[in-house]
Order: sequence, then structure tokens, then C-alpha cells
Amino acid sequence: MDDGAVATLARAARDFVRDWRTLAGIEVFVVLVSLVVITPMSQALLRVLVSRSGNTALTDVDIALFFFTTKSGLPALLLLVAASLGITIFGQACLMTVGIARARGGCVRVRDAVAQAATRAIAILRLTLALFVRVLVLLVPFVAVIGATYWLLLREHDINYYLHARPPVFVVVCTIVAVLVLLLTIVLVRKLSSWLLILPLVVFERMRAWPAFAESARRMSGHRLQAVAVLALWGALTLVVSLATSAAIKLLGRAVAPAFGGTMVGLLVLVGAIVTVWALCSLAVNIFSTSLFALILASLFLATGPAAQLSLPTRFHNELEVEGKRLRVSWATLIRALALAVMLASGLTYVLMKDTWTDRSVLVFASRRIGVETGEHAGLVPARGRGARGLRRVRRARVLRRCRARSARPRPDEGGTFAAANLVLTRTATARDRYRQLLLRPVSG
Repeated sequence: MDDGAVATLARAARDFVRDWRTLAGIEVFVVLVSLVVITPMSQALLRVLVSRSGNTALTDVDIALFFFTTKSGLPALLLLVAASLGITIFGQACLMTVGIARARGGCVRVRDAVAQAATRAIAILRLTLALFVRVLVLLVPFVAVIGATYWLLLREHDINYYLHARPPVFVVVCTIVAVLVLLLTIVLVRKLSSWLLILPLVVFERMRAWPAFAESARRMSGHRLQAVAVLALWGALTLVVSLATSAAIKLLGRAVAPAFGGTMVGLLVLVGAIVTVWALCSLAVNIFSTSLFALILASLFLATGPAAQLSLPTRFHNELEVEGKRLRVSWATLIRALALAVMLASGLTYVLMKDTWTDRSVLVFASRRIGVETGEHAGLVPARGRGARGLRRVRRARVLRRCRARSARPRPDEGGTFAAANLVLTRTATARDRYRQLLLRPVSG
């Protein structure tokens, strides 16, 4: 492994640009599988938690206590984490197939990569369990010490008291936790950097799960620092891309907001469009990040001297081989089955979510600038000479004069929800110079 971290990352980026269509197709397939498996499981856990608590609303403390202190909560949490980890590792195996096959002069399709990973599905499952157990063993001592520290020193009051008052004992606990987290990070980085090759060893060299850890540590000996460096660069690049995408979406929303008018319908259309764009951009960033990570691992595997004979993918001909057993199935059938499973999982998730919904009247305080109980209304209008960007408050007297001119009087008992809606409508209309109409037309309950 003579290439530097930057060169390794650049080579993986070039591979991504060359095969991005195949990589994107694989990642979409894996995301759909995750949707089918993980989403109903998480909603089922939430329903069980709500039914056990007897309340319609839960706090973060309630959720944590359920998962870490009950007999059914901890196994459920471990099962959910293991399932998520298994799907992630399966997806990485599919993505790595593209990079390794390309390095050996081949070209694979989405179905070929999925079939290659499916042939080692049982081995990948064993590897997932082995990795999960090893990481859990590393985490338990640190988590136990942190929990004991909290129980001994901070159990007298609620956590919000310590966050607000910050007594000396809270500072001591924070220092202890920071040291423990630092030590845990060092241990995890050392171990995980030596286990980076376990997946390609299992999938492409057909090695068993437990021996793969020792073999990966042997091959990564002397190369762990470079691996950590290239993965740090990958993390920084992913963070920059994610932040840039979020900033671009915000700028886009501010630029197109005036075009949607000053009505609630236009506001809802704008919100729906922005959410759709945000979801698509998040999927694109996820495809880029996970694919680049898999290609980096493939590059590290090929640079550390793999076996002469690798188990490379072949053309998929409507047949899957899982641990020696052949299953006759077409790719179109698999896609139809996945689409049906997505619809069923979505319906099941909706049913589970519906049981946890609650519908009751609440009082919402929208802003400290709105005096709901006293009947004070605030408006936003453009300052003279500065257009829609220069906004200032209008005094209550001016608002009342305009209300009387339109025979509309502010209601002293108006709820905070309607006051917040008035504020949103007023701000939206201001961008289109229609603040006068909306300011004088409060939302009625």
C-alpha cells in the first residue's frame, strides 16, 4: 500500500464517477430493503413502548429507560441495531463488488452485484453477528462505567436541573464522561481499522467469519494509520458535501418563496416542494458517501495483497445460488416482490403509527413577540426604502387603526395557534408586497 490517503480517495472518486449509475441503483435497492425491514420494526417498538407506558406522549428518558432497563427493551434494541448493521454490510458487499470487478477488468450490473452478495448471504449474516458481538464487548465496560457514574452522582435531580444550574458535581461527571469517551474512541479506532478487510475476505476469498478478523488484522498491520487518514478525509468530504447541499436548499427556498404567493396554499406547495428536493438531495448524498466508502475499502483490499483467485461475480441468468442451493428466479420477479414488500411495509407502518397518534387541543405560544392573552397583535411590514428585506414591527396602535378601518377587531381570546398562523401569513405576503391585505384579515378559528 504505497499510495497516500489523498491518492486513494481520488482513485475511489474516479471509480465512483465511472460507475455511478450502477452504484446508485445498488444503493436504491438497499434503501428499499432497509425500508421494508427497519421501518415496521421501529414503529412496532414505538407502539409497544407507548402501550407499556400507558401515556400518549413519551420523553427521551422514557425511551432510554425502556431500551436499557427492561427485559424486552434491550433485546429489541439489539435486534434493531443488528438488522440495520446487517443490511448495511450487505449493501457494502454489493458496492464493493463493482469496484473489485472493475479493477480486475470486469463490468457488472446491479443484478450481478446483488446476486454476488446473495451467494454469501449466510456468511454475511454470521459476519454481522460476529462484528456486533465484538463491538458490544468493547462498548459494555465503558457504558457500564458511564451509567454507574450517572447513578452515583446525578440521580438526585432531573437532568434538566444539572444542565441549567451546572453544579460542581455536574462538571466532574462531564469530565469523567469526556475522558471515557476519548478512551473508547481510541479503542474503537484501533480495532475497527484492523477489521476493515473482514467483509471482502468473507465475500471474495470465501473465508469464514471468525478467522477473517485475524487475517484482516494481519494484512492491515502497518497500514492502519493510512487507512484512518483516508477514512478521515472521506468523513470530511461527506460532511462538506452534506453542509453544502443543505445550504443550497435553503438558498433555493428563499429564492423561490416569493413566486408561490402569499396564501396558505402557496406556502404548503412551497414546503412540499422543498421537502421533496431535500429528500432527493439526501438520497444523492447518501449514495455518494456509501459508494465512496465501499470503493475505498475495495482499494485497500486490493492494495494489501489479496489471494490470486477471487470469487468474482458472473452474469445473472435468472438463478440465485445461496450457500450451494440454487433458486430459480428472475430479476423482474425480484423487483416486483420488492415493490410489493415496500407497499405492504408502508401500509403496516401507517397502521402502527396511527395507533400512536393523539389528537387533542393544545395551547401554542408561537413567539415572545405576540401577546396572546392581552390581545396584542404584531405585524411585519417593509421598512421604507429597503423593500421586503427590511422588516420592522408595527406598533399596536397602527394595527388597531387598520383593523377598525376594515371592521375587523383582534380577538383578546385568540389562541396561540391562530396568532402563529397570522404571523406566517403576514411574513409570506410581505415578500409579495401584499402584507396589508393579510395583516387586516386574521385567521379565524
